[in-house]
Amino acid sequence: MNAFLYSPAEIRPSPSASASCASPCHNCRHIRRIAAACSRSSEPPLDWVLARRRAIGDQIRAARLHANLTQQAVAERAGMDKAIYVRVERGHPPR
Repeated sequence: MNAFLYSPAEIRPSPSASASCASPCHNCRHIRRIAAACSRSSEPPLDWVLARRRAIGDQIRAARLHANLTQQAVAERAGMDKAIYVRVERGHPPR
């Protein structure tokens, strides 16, 4: 079984995506959906939710490092602020 949700080939930007990703590729849209799904609630999340967020963040980080990209580069390609991307990679919901 693959340890990653997506293989490194699946996280590479499409050839049509520029460095600024003016026309977001599938991967950038997917990262935005993940960030949007991490909305805050008035109640603290359950333990299994926190563990799952951390696991997903670890997989995102491993894939980013495997692709030899910086957090800033991934955030720009995804069309989000670096601070938000860092929170997602750490398993925290974006603010």
